[in-house]
Amino acid sequence: MTAHDRQAGRSARPVAAVSTQAHPARPTLDILLVCNDVGEHERVLSLLGRSRRATYRVEWLSGYGGALKAIGERRHDVILIDVRLDNGL
Repeated sequence: MTAHDRQAGRSARPVAAVSTQAHPARPTLDILLVCNDVGEHERVLSLLGRSRRATYRVEWLSGYGGALKAIGERRHDVILIDVRLDNGL
């Protein structure tokens, strides 16, 4: 990832699919995760992976700028934002 990508709020791994076993009755939720800590990202994916009620598509961005753009361009069912981001809103 380049410095330009970090400034724009892009991450090295922008989208991750987290799913439990395929099940047609389970809804798929689109989640926007905004955090700049890889460990937090992995913890969220681990917690979501334990769900037996839904499957998830997680878009991971590391800054507010990229998050605001994603919110304007795509629909997300859930938006999780790390309030301790150090790059300001």
